[in-house]
Amino acid sequence: MVVSESARVTAALDCGETPDFRIRVIEYPKGLWQPIHTHEHASVTLVLRGAIEEVRNRKAQFALPFSLIVKKPGVPHSDRFGPQGCKTLQINLLPGFDLSECDIDTSRVIWHNDGGASIGPLLRLMKCIHQASELSASDVAFSLYEALEALPNKARIVGTAPPWLTGVKDLIDGSDPMYPLSMARLQNQAEIHPVHLTRQFKRHFGCTLRDYMQYRRVRAAVSFVAESSLTLTEIAHRCAFADQAHFCRAFRAIAKLTARDYRRLTMLVGAPKVENVQVSTPPNPSSLL
Repeated sequence: MVVSESARVTAALDCGETPDFRIRVIEYPKGLWQPIHTHEHASVTLVLRGAIEEVRNRKAQFALPFSLIVKKPGVPHSDRFGPQGCKTLQINLLPGFDLSECDIDTSRVIWHNDGGASIGPLLRLMKCIHQASELSASDVAFSLYEALEALPNKARIVGTAPPWLTGVKDLIDGSDPMYPLSMARLQNQAEIHPVHLTRQFKRHFGCTLRDYMQYRRVRAAVSFVAESSLTLTEIAHRCAFADQAHFCRAFRAIAKLTARDYRRLTMLVGAPKVENVQVSTPPNPSSLL
């Protein structure tokens, strides 16, 4: 059965000095499926809560909170949103702005399951939406360009990681984030001296092994922060942090704002208004989200 649904734009920001952009917080209903489509403009999307499964060239990719998606215009894809729905911060780059000016390789779609250094600046931009009445157009412009500057770009990419290093990252990504792997386990996988392993991981992926595993644990906790009524202490214990203070320090180091502020932003930003996005219910819903 075909069902017509809508995504909701729950908040939008007048870019003022920067008319080449449209900044919105968009909420998608649970289980929503969008058949194959393309977008007219390039976009930058940060997942705030929920999950997205995107199929492109018959290959599925998944995005969870703190995942970053940078996409050029005209890329055919379909999207399915998880059982809790999905909320995203989205920057549409209108025709007056060239994505390549950010030194990003526009010849390919970029899907970053690790938003990395982009997370903090993008969340500061989201905070601008919440504080729009208190900010000048220049404040918004500075926050916007700082967020775009922090995107992964050619200058931050150090060649292609060797297969042994990709294998280490795949091992980490396939593990339970609540139980970080030991250096001995990672060294056994790579068959490389631990100092060389540590150095090459940071060189290619931009952070230390320990920081990356902590990032994965924080990202697992983000869903509880954004989607549950659990206290921060309960979330800390559930996600294997020593205590609330340990969890809050780790969260702030990545998001550049407190877990409490993040919960408030993802729950309270804006008053809903409807944006028409026609979708259909697919015949075989995915069980992976």
